[in-house]
Amino acid sequence: MEKKHKNNEFYECIYRYFNQETCIKTIDSIRDFANDFFKYFNQIIIRDNPDGYLNFGDKDIIIEHFEYDATKNNKKGSETRIEESRINRKFDELNDLTHETKMIHEQLCVTHSTEYLRDNFIKAFKEHNSKISQYEKELINDGIISDTNEIKIVFCCEDKTTFGCLGFDKGMYAFNVIDIKECLDMILESNVDYLLLCNPYQNDKCMYLLPVTKELLQLSKYKNACDIKMIDFKPQVIGAKIFIPN
Repeated sequence: MEKKHKNNEFYECIYRYFNQETCIKTIDSIRDFANDFFKYFNQIIIRDNPDGYLNFGDKDIIIEHFEYDATKNNKKGSETRIEESRINRKFDELNDLTHETKMIHEQLCVTHSTEYLRDNFIKAFKEHNSKISQYEKELINDGIISDTNEIKIVFCCEDKTTFGCLGFDKGMYAFNVIDIKECLDMILESNVDYLLLCNPYQNDKCMYLLPVTKELLQLSKYKNACDIKMIDFKPQVIGAKIFIPN
């Protein structure tokens, strides 16, 4: 992957998760595909429409990446991004000060909920699922993939919730979108072959490569969003600029 893609969201996701710090999980029924996918992942070609592709053996893999989180989303973006931008401006102001020692202590004014997570994921997933035929045609017309090869669609779904999706039911536990009934029902009706779920959980990172088949029902908690109580963290941000005289 070329460095010119450094500011690309998919590129950043790959280098955030494809490393030894990430816990990678899959299931036995796709073990061979998973082994090949992770063996050749550094050969992924990044582009636009779709975000990337990978060729190995007689398989052409189309990869589409999107982000979502568990906060309210509007035309300006997610609450998380809006708040992060506000706080980044505060840090920029610190850097503009001279000959002073200053500290900043801010809280992200965001509300996390499983319902927001569900709505944001479904909206993004539907939008990209509707473009799968377009992605295939683009790559075939560009001579990148062959319609005689086996074409597989992988959706790389990156959860950007600050501390990840953590629920509470007699104790804290981690969950992701396949545990939400409304999300899983939609996934199973899609044209996607595999999910690559990228999830942060506090200081940990997990990546799940899963087939879009009814096997997901065995892995899922399969609860309505309203029945999964998500912990609503209020992230704190602390920073400082220290002036040290010569």
